[in-house]
Amino acid sequence: MSSQPLQVALLWHQHQPYYKLEERYLLPWARLHATKDYFDIAAIASQFPTIRQTINIVPSLMIQLLDYINNGAVDDVLELSRRPASALNDDEKIQILRNFFLCNPERMIRPYPRFAELFAKGSRHRDDLAGLAEAAQTFSPADWRDLQVWYNLTWVGEMSRGKEPFAAMLAKGRGFTEQEKQTLLDATMQIVQSVIPTYRTMMEQGGLELSVTAFYHPILPVLCDSHVALEAMPNATLPEQRIQLAEDARTHIQRAVALFREQFGVAPAGTWPSEGSVSDAAMELVREAGFAWAATDEGILHNTLGERRRNLDKYFPWMLRTATGPLWMVFRDHELSDAIGFVYSSWNPRDAALDFYHRLVEIRSRIIQERGAAALQDALVSVILDGENCWEYYEANGRPFLESLYRLLSESNEIETVTVGGAIANRKPAPERTIGRIYSGSWIGSNFKIWIGHEEDNQAWDLLLGARAALMEARGSIPEEDFTRAMEAIYICEGSDWFWWYGDENSAANQDDFDTLFRAHLARVYRLIGQPAPAALSIPIRRASRRPKVTPPTGQISPTVDGRRNPIAEWERAGWFTVAEVGGAMHKAAGLERKIWYGCDEATFYLRYDSAAAIAPNQVVRIALSAARSVTLHLMPGNVGIEAPTDESGRVNVGGITAAVGEIIEAAIPLQLLAAGGQTIEQIGFVCELYEGGHATERFPHQGVLMLGVGGR
Repeated sequence: MSSQPLQVALLWHQHQPYYKLEERYLLPWARLHATKDYFDIAAIASQFPTIRQTINIVPSLMIQLLDYINNGAVDDVLELSRRPASALNDDEKIQILRNFFLCNPERMIRPYPRFAELFAKGSRHRDDLAGLAEAAQTFSPADWRDLQVWYNLTWVGEMSRGKEPFAAMLAKGRGFTEQEKQTLLDATMQIVQSVIPTYRTMMEQGGLELSVTAFYHPILPVLCDSHVALEAMPNATLPEQRIQLAEDARTHIQRAVALFREQFGVAPAGTWPSEGSVSDAAMELVREAGFAWAATDEGILHNTLGERRRNLDKYFPWMLRTATGPLWMVFRDHELSDAIGFVYSSWNPRDAALDFYHRLVEIRSRIIQERGAAALQDALVSVILDGENCWEYYEANGRPFLESLYRLLSESNEIETVTVGGAIANRKPAPERTIGRIYSGSWIGSNFKIWIGHEEDNQAWDLLLGARAALMEARGSIPEEDFTRAMEAIYICEGSDWFWWYGDENSAANQDDFDTLFRAHLARVYRLIGQPAPAALSIPIRRASRRPKVTPPTGQISPTVDGRRNPIAEWERAGWFTVAEVGGAMHKAAGLERKIWYGCDEATFYLRYDSAAAIAPNQVVRIALSAARSVTLHLMPGNVGIEAPTDESGRVNVGGITAAVGEIIEAAIPLQLLAAGGQTIEQIGFVCELYEGGHATERFPHQGVLMLGVGGR
């Protein structure tokens, strides 16, 4: 057996779009992820001296962190947090209730009794102003102050929680003073301030490589030429105007390199292009800017090679010959990366780390068996994913998992962590791993469907191109300073995130804020050139009818719970949705079509789960329903487990629950088990998880809770 270890490159992509509108940040995510995730991802690894990793940091994130640090920037949540609790007006109270529960309740709210108590009082009716106003009346000044504290405190990362003032405030739990609140907010800003210096120090010490993405995170191939989308989507409907803004793409790249040099003292060697999006034209610009390597998804290599492809090709860097020079390409292992991003969060941290490690060892064995032991010298397994969004679904923000994983990797003779740049340094290209062109696509589906082709995406692009054309026409008649400001707004709108939330593919609690920001930046272009903005910019691009992708019930239902597909007439007035429509596909390999039906009569909530395949012997479907109280069903062939609330005497009461596992899954749950104190239930939260071999493999919705309206039954 060879003693050569398998090289593994972990790349964490740190990214936020530009949330600033005029003089304030509309959304707080750059700041909050800095206190919880951006510092921790480096600090956790620093405990293991032999661990090497790469962090890809996006300039649109960097300039926001620098703005908080150097200019005292504020966001709406920060301002609401600073406001004395006794001075809050009615509108501010409603905004707090709308925004201060935006996190994963299971990991970031319910473990803390006081925060959970406030959540139970104020988390309903997020988009119902009357309901929010009614809930606000139940809060005292002490409640508001504790909520202001807890929302910011829950976003403090595990590597900071043992320090003061965080440790004392976590221990105290409730009854915070205004002074304690201000001390907390000041301390969180110290974490924000430490992120970039920590990255630079670790980079200079050799444990970390830093890479960068184009400035405002644009989809470079689409920006260069929108017709590139037709390679993967030949029947796509594209915007009315063809996008051909290669010069803008070049500017995004050049400005990213300049900011990186300014902050870290060196030029970046590599890039994770926005969303792993590549094309020949885009990679020419990347190489032109001096980059030595770029990363994308394994699907891109698969489509590039076509019939030439062989097993394990993705586990080797490939040399791309571009018109501007040779560029190393590394390819993301989709399954390994998604395991961290979407699967392991519900596992025991140690089990998840062991599973990941054993997968790497298995890959090493396969390389030896199929390519020979000498191939390990050239092999590289690339694991690439967002470095912020998944951790709020992990125990203790992912620290136990990462520490277990890093410990296993540090002690291993079979696996060696490397930076991407370190892995390609001094490497000579092999003719058999050289390509003359690259397939055009992203890490999601090897296409650009998320960002172009839907009518909302196309409308947004046409509005952007119209604003840019108006700016160019007015350039000679406006001050150069105004042109520069207007062009900055154009660059901001070229970012990928606005288009991410248009169309049917994604949903989130504050996605309408992205629509507002996008249209506001374009409207600013017209103000700067002294022209009225088109009327279309005052109308949301997102269509309310597409939000959410759930068809509500049309009347009461009282089906027989027997696990049989027929008669469907029993469910004809039920509400329904498919897994894909509520975020169940998780941007990975598409699963079987699954449909959920739901509805109720005066006393009972009914649920039906349809799938093209029956539950296998090693599979479990876990369905969690929540209102004032929660009921969870564990459904498997020949067995149903029930978690239900206890009654006043502390006994478990599961009376009246009926479930059937057959051709389909059906369940009936008395509404009184989900209610409290005889209250009327207007919404029921729904989460479904699929388990195989004792481990969760899929969740829908993949983040948060899907709220099913049952009011007016």
